[in-house]
Order: sequence, then structure tokens, then C-alpha cells
Amino acid sequence: MRWVDTIPEEIWSELDIAYKQDLILLGRSIDNVIRINREIKEQKLRINVV
Repeated sequence: MRWVDTIPEEIWSELDIAYKQDLILLGRSIDNVIRINREIKEQKLRINVV
């Protein structure tokens, strides 16, 4: 689940559309950073095991 999905509906519905788009893009980039960090950790673990 993306962190953007954790915003309560009553708050989300009040937000400006442009702001929502910014939050969604920001959410995607945060999700990408988390995913990339996870991949780097997995690579390091593989290197240490070998």
C-alpha cells in the first residue's frame, strides 16, 4: 500500500486536484526509493553470502 492511500477520505476529498496529483507523484517517488533501497539491501546480502 502506498502512503498516499493512508490519507483519510474526508481529508482527501477536500484537497485541491493539483495538490492530489503532487501527493500521488511524491508517493510514487517515495515508493520507488523504498523499493530501490530494498533491492540494494538484497544485493548486498547476496554479495555477502557469496
